[in-house]
Amino acid sequence: MPSSDTAEQSVLSKDAVLVAALAYLVFDLFNTWDGFRECPSPIHKWLLGSYLIVITMRLISIGVSLMTYAKSSTHALLDLRQKSRGLRVLVSLTWWVIVPLILMWTAMGTKFTWQVLTQKPDCMPSPLHLLFVILWQLVCYAWLLFYCGLGAMAWFLERRLRRTG
Repeated sequence: MPSSDTAEQSVLSKDAVLVAALAYLVFDLFNTWDGFRECPSPIHKWLLGSYLIVITMRLISIGVSLMTYAKSSTHALLDLRQKSRGLRVLVSLTWWVIVPLILMWTAMGTKFTWQVLTQKPDCMPSPLHLLFVILWQLVCYAWLLFYCGLGAMAWFLERRLRRTG
């Protein structure tokens, strides 16, 4: 599969940053786990689950990148008629499992965050943790918007192919 060394190094460095950031977030979460005990909802478990979803999304993206000739895994997700069985599985997994999971998990996180904010905002280990949860919620909504836009483009392209084919 055609790719340049510079592009591969860029991807590896981004993955290294992502792994380091998630490792720190998980480490911090486990170190402050008991500090969430008083919260009216298990916001810390939601955070851990969302970190695992990010890791899963990235692993699928890497798998798609390794199997496709497309410019990026994002381009590959637009093609709902993948020739390779492995790519079909990963693309289907993204659209039928990961995206709905992000939607449900973000909705649950929004509910948990709202409960914490309205019932007991001082239950968090620190005010910085509360700020981070709110920022993380915004990131989750950004992912949803990105995937909704990508899904709309994939649907539009598939519809166009069906009309011409």
